[in-house]
Amino acid sequence: MRDHAKRFGLDAEHFVVYRRQRVEPHLNYLELWLDREAARPPSGATGEATVYTAGQWAKLTAFLGHADLTPDNDRAENAIRPFVPGRKNWMFHGVRVPMS
Repeated sequence: MRDHAKRFGLDAEHFVVYRRQRVEPHLNYLELWLDREAARPPSGATGEATVYTAGQWAKLTAFLGHADLTPDNDRAENAIRPFVPGRKNWMFHGVRVPMS
């Protein structure tokens, strides 16, 4: 069960109901807008993104029915964060720089 459910003292089933009540109306509004925009011929990157998002709607909203799913990737980003500062340092690892 997600941290949010624990924070509110809800079990998984009640958290899903709470999440649906709070989030689903906003997603329904977004879906209506996407459908309206996707019906137009896509023009540019925004049009392509709109059509793509409308086509991925089932995947985008899957988190509504499961307490353990989240609509973000915070856990993945936090898992790789320790490696990011060293990435630039490792870029030149083993490269000899001539001294003037």
